[in-house]
Amino acid sequence: MTLDLDTFLTTVYVAVDDVYKEHLQPLLPARRGPAPRLSDSEVLTLALLASWGRWSSDRAFWRWAQTHLPAHFPRLGSLSRFHRRRQTLAPLLGLLFRTLAQQTAPPSPYRVLDATPVPVVKLPRWERSPFRGEAALSWCAAKREWYVGFKLFLAVTPEGVITSAALLPANVGDRPGAESIFVQEQHPCYLADKGFCSQAWEQEWRERFGVTVLAAPYRRHKRAWPTKVYRRMSRRRQIVEVVINLLKDGFGLERHRAKTVAGLTAQVTAKLAAYVLGVALNARLHRRLLAFASLIAW
Repeated sequence: MTLDLDTFLTTVYVAVDDVYKEHLQPLLPARRGPAPRLSDSEVLTLALLASWGRWSSDRAFWRWAQTHLPAHFPRLGSLSRFHRRRQTLAPLLGLLFRTLAQQTAPPSPYRVLDATPVPVVKLPRWERSPFRGEAALSWCAAKREWYVGFKLFLAVTPEGVITSAALLPANVGDRPGAESIFVQEQHPCYLADKGFCSQAWEQEWRERFGVTVLAAPYRRHKRAWPTKVYRRMSRRRQIVEVVINLLKDGFGLERHRAKTVAGLTAQVTAKLAAYVLGVALNARLHRRLLAFASLIAW
């Protein structure tokens, strides 16, 4: 079953508004002054919709919204105002993501832990970039090139549900990234690749966080696993690669065009929330959980 745009918008708004009223609104201080043109739930809904990767930029999304969404959002306002509201509501987007993840993720014996680059600026422009001092230079082994930006650490269930995430400078090692995940959640077991392999780290993580990290050691290491174990673990870890590709292709993770760290954080968090909401909608419709491309009839 594929949702038409009206049904999709209504479903997303209702889901967001329910979570907002139950979990988010009680945490907010009383607002002073006149009411904004768009409610918080409307801004959150637009932020999730803009996170779908069919638009090359926020400007392209806003042009589309001004043409197709006046009936749903008659007080749409300007793109710059939307940017400011989305950045202001970034903490709520984070809470929305975590709440949806808790509601969506089924019980599972383990999580898969990994990281992916989030570039923000080309190398020649780094010196004059507003990200200088925040982003960092690092090497991307997959693309075999240097990049300037951040690294997104993810914890993913075997079904492909993102349960927690951490956006850190690109030169941060795997250990701080893993610990940023463990601060958010303490699942009993995580599968990870060679970058997270260390007897000392594993012992400390068991003592501090109560988690067991099964990270593949190098084959020449004295703790090397049998070949069958490597293959079995590799098959189980493939789901995180699928999730990362979906974030990049389906939700435009690398096409954010953010100009500030606050803007980047808001966009990445919105994409994570949109991803988890898409999984929840697919589950409700008895579809394949990661079939995002055919979920909406645009």
